[in-house]
Amino acid sequence: MEMIIIQLTVLSAAVLQAALGVGFGVLAGPILLLHFKSVDAVFISILLNLLIAVMLAPRLQAQRAAGIFPSLAVGTLVGLPFGVWFLNIIEFNTLQFIAGISVLLAAASIFGKITSRNKKLDSTGFTLFIGWVAGLMGGALGMPGPIPAGWMAFRGYVKDTIRATLITLCVISYGGAILLHGFLSDIASSVFLQALSLAPATIVGLYMGNKLTQILSEKFFRILITVILVCSAGSLFWDLL
Repeated sequence: MEMIIIQLTVLSAAVLQAALGVGFGVLAGPILLLHFKSVDAVFISILLNLLIAVMLAPRLQAQRAAGIFPSLAVGTLVGLPFGVWFLNIIEFNTLQFIAGISVLLAAASIFGKITSRNKKLDSTGFTLFIGWVAGLMGGALGMPGPIPAGWMAFRGYVKDTIRATLITLCVISYGGAILLHGFLSDIASSVFLQALSLAPATIVGLYMGNKLTQILSEKFFRILITVILVCSAGSLFWDLL
């Protein structure tokens, strides 16, 4: 029964990730941690996220935000090792608190109304910074999506562009994260076997999420993104209690 619950949770989480470009860790993360009770849960989550991104990204290239993606990608690559480094030098509770506040601010920003174009928010430097934060959170917590998701929604990008950009960015973030963690720590072979056992549920959820995103309105997409961001922050703060 426990394994059935895990499979259904992973399937549902994959639906969210495939439909929105963010959300897998919010739903599946706590369940995987409860079941495996070790850092193996984080590695399994990263591997399943990477599977979703690798399968979806090639067909979404034309929809991603081509103008900002190179800067986001470079920023993410720079931020990843910082995230792994911070994980080793900063108390984990402090890191969770800072990340939780950042994600809440990202959620709140979606409701902001832009009356004029702010060149600072459109600059290459600021886009690199957003990518750096995404890489930082990806390397430290396995959560690269919330900050760029909130920023892109605030800037007025449409749902297809947000989703395609986030999923393509996940290939870089999760791929880099698993390589860095694999280089710096010993990932047990059982992690790959556990991820493989959950791959079928992930692929089914990916298919369902890909269909779901076709019927989501722009308004409902933004509502779901906001809910996911708030839940992401909530899960970070919950661990501090």
